[in-house]
Amino acid sequence: MKEVSTMKPEIKSTSFGSIKVNKEEYEHDIIITLDGEIKKRKKKLSKAISGSSHIISKDEAKFVYEDGAGDLIIGSGQ
Repeated sequence: MKEVSTMKPEIKSTSFGSIKVNKEEYEHDIIITLDGEIKKRKKKLSKAISGSSHIISKDEAKFVYEDGAGDLIIGSGQ
């Protein structure tokens, strides 16, 4: 039987303009890496191509991809 892993850190809640991960609330877009590190999302890659940070570009997806990742989860806001 395949073991189901729990993502660490854990997303506790979201609301318009913020996301709570574990006990920390962020009022900006974030990226959670495979090792659980939380980084501020750099929107310039997508903004330069589409003119908006509300769309993820292929270049940004390639930038955030890590070897070993099975999935890329993108929150689309509230």
